[in-house]
This record gives sequence, C-alpha cells and structure tokens, in this order.
Amino acid sequence: MALTAPVGAKTFYENGLLGLKAALEAVNGATAGKITILNVLPADIDAGSWAVCGAAGDSVGGTNVGSAVLGHAPIQAISGILAGTEEGAGENGWKLTFDPIDNVNVDTTGTAIAICLIVGRDTFAGGSDVDVRYIVDLTDIAMTSGTSVNIPTWDIEIEYGTNV
Repeated sequence: MALTAPVGAKTFYENGLLGLKAALEAVNGATAGKITILNVLPADIDAGSWAVCGAAGDSVGGTNVGSAVLGHAPIQAISGILAGTEEGAGENGWKLTFDPIDNVNVDTTGTAIAICLIVGRDTFAGGSDVDVRYIVDLTDIAMTSGTSVNIPTWDIEIEYGTNV
C-alpha cells in the first residue's frame, strides 16, 4: 500500500507568503517592514516579551529599540513568490526572497543569535507579538557597537508534504 501525503491547494501555501510580503513591503513610498538583529529571543510567545524585538520608525542609534536589538534597518526589496515548479524554489514549495541589506549599523555590542522581521515604521520597542512576523536563527556572530554589517539575500520557504 502506498500513502500519498496531502497536498494543499496553491493558495493554501501561497497566501501565507503573500500576506507576509504585503505586510513588509512599501506603503506610500516608505518601507513598512524592518529587520532587527537580536542577541536574545522572546522568552514567552504569550507575554509582552516581544517588545525586546522592536525598533521604532524614528529610532536613531540605540534609542527607541527593544533591549535585545543590536542593530536594525528597513527591509529593502522582496522578490515575488517562486512556485516549487520554478527554478530556484525547493521541490514543490513556495519561496519568498529578500534582497540584501547593506551597512546595517550595529548600535550595541553583543552576540547576534537571530534576525527578526517586524512590521510598521512606527513599531515601538514596546510593541506586541502582532508586530513580529518572522524570526530566523543565526549561527552566533560577535558584533561591535559602531560598526556595520551586511545581511545577504535570504529566503523564507514553505515546502509541501512529500512522499517518503
């Protein structure tokens, strides 16, 4: 007997990434999303600990940022969603690609363990869990205040279930 893993409709996978893309893209000519470099992850997804991830739209240096934020920058561009049947996407998956972000200022010395996508230019350091859209683990990277780092192109990918 052979079992076939369920395969959702295209919209089941694609809509989640389209929603993320729309939330982070430009609104009225201004970047809506921001990336923050974190040295601590939120402690509890049900509590106000998400505030550690945020950075306000008017943040300068370490002002108006969450306690875990080492540096932050606006999201640059987000490529369209690639379907799994297109070259560059994983087998039977959907992929959203983020353009590189160069010269992200490091405001606080520490060890970067993750990057976080937050929405809203006005997301204050006291934001909530609805401001945080995605957290990506990093291999520990030492960062020094007053320097800058480049964030390369990276992807968020959702893969279909597959037969094994």
